[in-house]
Formats: sequence, C-alpha cells, structure tokens
Amino acid sequence: YSSLFDYMGFITNKLRAIYKLPREYAIDDVDELVKQRRSSFCKTLDLYKQLNPIIILDFDRTVTNEKFHSLYQYLIDDYKVIINSANPQRDVIEQYLSKHDLKQPDVIYANKGKQQKIVRLKSIATSNMHKPIFYIDDEQEYLEYGMLLAMYCYQYTAGGKICSFTGFKK
Repeated sequence: YSSLFDYMGFITNKLRAIYKLPREYAIDDVDELVKQRRSSFCKTLDLYKQLNPIIILDFDRTVTNEKFHSLYQYLIDDYKVIINSANPQRDVIEQYLSKHDLKQPDVIYANKGKQQKIVRLKSIATSNMHKPIFYIDDEQEYLEYGMLLAMYCYQYTAGGKICSFTGFKK
C-alpha cells in the first residue's frame, strides 16, 4: 500500500466483509464452538469449512517437509489450496508434488524472490476479501505480512508442528 490511509481502507473493508459472512452453523455441541481455541489448526479450519476458506502454503521447508505431506493431502481434498513460494521455478514445485504422489494445488505462484512473494500475498488477500484465508509458512517474516493482511497465520516448524502465529501475543 502506498500510504497508511490505503492500508486502513483495506483493513476496514476486510473487517466489513466479516459482517457479510453467514451466521448459521450446524453444530451438535455448542461448547465445541464456544471453547474453540485458535491454536488447534484443524479444528479451527473445520469451523470455517462452510465458508470455503483459502489455504496458502509455502513450498520450501513447508510442503517439502515430509512430515507435512499428510496434512497437505488432507487440505488438498477439501479446500482451495494455493502454493505461494519465493522459489522462482514452477516446474520444480510441480515435479516435487508428482514425485511424492501429491495432488497439484488449485494455483501455484512461483515468485522470483521475497518481495514478489509478499506482493503476491497482498494480491491474494485483496482479491479474496470475503473469504477467510489461512496461511502456513515456516518463516516468521512472511507470517508477519500475512497477519497484517488479516490472514489466519500458522508457523510450520522443522519438527512438524503447526503453531498459531499472531503479533498480538505477550
């Protein structure tokens, strides 16, 4: 964004979009909904499933971590998945997925470097104002940008854990 004013406009519109989301949930146990913690990635994602969320994944050290493959397969079957990578070679990403018998995502963005990856995050956020967006990356720097773009951010660790990421923690 070229100014703080432009960014405030984006955030305001993103928050306005929340009010347009349906408020009806079919749930058996209300406590399940009320006591839901953001730190539980799969349960949080299931809560938003009716709203057709978008999942953005990093490639290097996230999708390429073999511990991530089972989660990838779970996500690719039920959600719109986008790979947004600083890796400039789309064919490397496609070949890796084929080699490991992983389905191709809905979209692959092979950006040429850090700055283009961040610009692409912004583009995805602005073109999907009325959808919840979940973002998984191993690098904190990118997650900070995702958080500023009102995405639900999760850091994927080398050990195979998904940790809720927010700048609002103490």
